[in-house]
Amino acid sequence: MGLTKQYLRYVHDGSFNIIANPNCNVVFVTLKNQEGRFLAAGASEDVVVWDLRLAEKALVLPGEKHEVCQLSPINDNNQLAVAYADGSLKTFDLESTDVISVFTGHKSNITVIQYDNVGHRLATGSKDTDIVLWDVVAECGLHRLSGHKGMITGIQFMSQPGHHYLVSSAKDTFVKIWDADTGDCFKTMAAHLTEVWGVCVMQQDGYLVSGSNDAELKVWNVRDRSETDLEDKDKLSEQLNQLLISEDEPDLTSPLHCDKAGSILRTGKGRVHTMLNDKQNQILCCHGNNNVVDLFYFCTKEESDTRWRKRLRKLKKKEAKKLSEDPMEVDEDSQASIKGKPELTDVVKRLPAIKADSKTGKIKSIDIIQGGGGELRVALLLNNNSLELHSLSVGGSTDSLRHLRSIQSQGHHSEVRALAFSSDNLAIVSACGSQIKIWNRPSLSCLRTIDTGCYALCVCFVPGDRHVLVGGKDGRLLIVDIGAGQILEEIPAHTEELWSVAMLPDQIQVVTGGGDKSVKLWQLELLSINKKGDEEASESGGGGSHKVLSLLHTRTLKLEETVLCARVSPDSKLLAVSLLDTTVKIFFLDTFKFFISLYGHKLPVLCLDMSYDSTLIATGSTDRCVKIWGLDYGDCHKSLLAHEDSVTGLAFVPKTHHFFTASKDGRVKQWDGDNFERIVTLHGHNGEAHCLAVSPSGQHIVSSGSDRTIRLYSRTEEVLVLEDERETERGERERAEREIKRNRERERGEEEREREEEEEREGERKRRKGKSGVSEGERRELNTS
Repeated sequence: MGLTKQYLRYVHDGSFNIIANPNCNVVFVTLKNQEGRFLAAGASEDVVVWDLRLAEKALVLPGEKHEVCQLSPINDNNQLAVAYADGSLKTFDLESTDVISVFTGHKSNITVIQYDNVGHRLATGSKDTDIVLWDVVAECGLHRLSGHKGMITGIQFMSQPGHHYLVSSAKDTFVKIWDADTGDCFKTMAAHLTEVWGVCVMQQDGYLVSGSNDAELKVWNVRDRSETDLEDKDKLSEQLNQLLISEDEPDLTSPLHCDKAGSILRTGKGRVHTMLNDKQNQILCCHGNNNVVDLFYFCTKEESDTRWRKRLRKLKKKEAKKLSEDPMEVDEDSQASIKGKPELTDVVKRLPAIKADSKTGKIKSIDIIQGGGGELRVALLLNNNSLELHSLSVGGSTDSLRHLRSIQSQGHHSEVRALAFSSDNLAIVSACGSQIKIWNRPSLSCLRTIDTGCYALCVCFVPGDRHVLVGGKDGRLLIVDIGAGQILEEIPAHTEELWSVAMLPDQIQVVTGGGDKSVKLWQLELLSINKKGDEEASESGGGGSHKVLSLLHTRTLKLEETVLCARVSPDSKLLAVSLLDTTVKIFFLDTFKFFISLYGHKLPVLCLDMSYDSTLIATGSTDRCVKIWGLDYGDCHKSLLAHEDSVTGLAFVPKTHHFFTASKDGRVKQWDGDNFERIVTLHGHNGEAHCLAVSPSGQHIVSSGSDRTIRLYSRTEEVLVLEDERETERGERERAEREIKRNRERERGEEEREREEEEEREGERKRRKGKSGVSEGERRELNTS
């Protein structure tokens, strides 16, 4: 019996660069008995709690595979509910970071989480159009509220003691009110013509506010049915209302009465993106698809009466002045206002709007908290991976607006496109659209941020790890001094995109490849610069001069197609170049003489690398395949369908024939180049993976993706056996298939149940029509009249 080949396992060792996921909301949490200082945000599958005072991470709540999509804290408690994209929900203890309970009741990702005012009940809404009501204490489900026909966009509990009602909004244009004790819907409001994106209950359940696709927020006055005066209506009118009652809106049987109170106009344009209120239900906060936050204060009854009386005094003075000038002129609207009750303008007071300071980022989420002395703090999450904290006084003017601080230096503002390790494995450089960052690998903290002024496409360390070479989209090659944090030299290396830069094994030369169909070789050199800034000979540096790193262009190789990647073999004999015509051409490095051409890919090769002994070359292509070739004759040893999408990164592990690949399918895979087997699939990105890098020791791997995370993997001493790994993968695949089958059966059952309910409703409508003798058309005409 042959020996089983064994490997050492790589495990996920941390994520960094992401400050907050724009697809998840941010919430203030109470930690260390302090309110308004800590802000929780989703960071891919983890939750990061940021200390806003120190602008650093306070703690991390680790997740598993699925992306965090919603957060909600328990009032006056150090617990946090976290919803994931698979429909599950966990509650965490913020002091110990332990999981308290796990709830699973949705088929798709959760869009809304809301606790009641005492924290004993929890409501979750999802893309599956259902609302599930949970008992937090007993850790079980209470009711599944099915009635909406679109994604749930908002949930609010009635905060008054004794009221066990739930208000919900959805993309089906309806706002519904439910009895939280029985799970029944007793009121449906259809005042919107388009999707409803949020709902809030304000001022001790007195007002209900909903937002849609326009700048208008609709406001309803909510009262108990027992408080509504129905005695003034005559019996005939009451019978007519009973006859014409809508099946979806049973007014006379509803325990709540909702009257349209008016509308509030936002300053922002487009649809409402987020709408929420504070714990006291006094401040309404909302924003759209721009960088402006609108704030409204709902006055108490005493405050609204005071505002109303003040307005009445002004109206009476105005009417008295008009009557003195023209006794026959009477303003009926003014007379009605004088005789009426407080209006919505007396109740709602507009606060100063907050505008995000970032010029490039749009607001994706907000949260508010009201402190002592009337101070209101507003946290903003922007789509450029940054957080902002603003403050204003509720009773103050625009001058009270203050931008307290921002958290933006701990992450890139756009997706990372290039990565590289330092020679000592302790530092990582990452490059994005307009900047590069230097990271400390052990602590995963950002050491330095340097603006490049161009879109960075590739990057590598220079020997000594004090400088970095950056290739830009405009063809420039930048020499960056890490210690000084500045660009030493900008070299116009190529006339079009500079797609590839790499050091040669001799650690003296550099190879670059670009969109101008050329490969260039450069040599590192030190220039002595005097105090006046003039260059001197490198040997004659006097006491008043200092050495500066530069590059000297030595040779150029002209080609027929755009160069996508260029690498030199470890023995410094061969130059491999991938071209836009799907081929990889091999040249002798010393003479640039053509050696062999590797053809077989159907689409362009985006990445390639060669093994440490210069015997193998692996190429990754847009056609999802990885091909392993021999460098002696250029024969293809094996073609692997490696991924489900384009292969974007490939690198060999030093001193082995193992290599890693990254793809747009979000996965990072390890392969054996000798027996052509996949060793393991690492937990990848929630989205596309753009690039990867392997440390010189082979102990660590980093990858970046569209989820804004840079993921670090480290090699352990745990032995990985391929047969055991395949058995585990088969088990996971079978469980996933069973779950899909159960979901399909559940969906079929729900469709049948909905069909039966629709048939019952149709039969009930026919019976009502037969009893009343009034047709549907006549009923609509009577409603209109």
